[in-house]
Amino acid sequence: TSRDEISQFQEQLDGEFVGVGIRFDHDEETGRLNVAEALVGKPAFLAGIRAGDAIVAIDGRRIGELELREAVRMIRGKAGTTVRLTVVHPGKSGEADYSLVRTTIPLETVLGDARTNDGRWVYRLADHPRVGYIRIFDNFGERTAEEFRQALASYRQEGQQIDGLI
Repeated sequence: TSRDEISQFQEQLDGEFVGVGIRFDHDEETGRLNVAEALVGKPAFLAGIRAGDAIVAIDGRRIGELELREAVRMIRGKAGTTVRLTVVHPGKSGEADYSLVRTTIPLETVLGDARTNDGRWVYRLADHPRVGYIRIFDNFGERTAEEFRQALASYRQEGQQIDGLI
């Protein structure tokens, strides 16, 4: 077991990590890190980074020069410190640099069907609002049970009752 695996396991248990709020996929063909999701309200999202963008450099080092684990370590770090990401936006020419301050990012384990504009989960089906919908994601942590209780409690509010639950 490596230090990275132990650290990753601890983050999962704690239900949080320090970073800029992006999930990415590594494209081995191009050597880029493609942004799969920019978490609403987190530093990358607030700066304008979105799913579909490609990270081509971190702190001036090209992604092709880095191993994937090293790239992840560079994006993550100590809360309050800064990382510079160089990004290519699809459909736009050139690269854009973003200086982002790392922050503690909670891992979401209890998800709904959709999000509100401010990033909160809606725990009901969009097409059938009288049907509740709660997903428990695969990274159970210390906060999962409480998040689930809060999602269930949302159905007890006046006017928020449901006829069924998935």
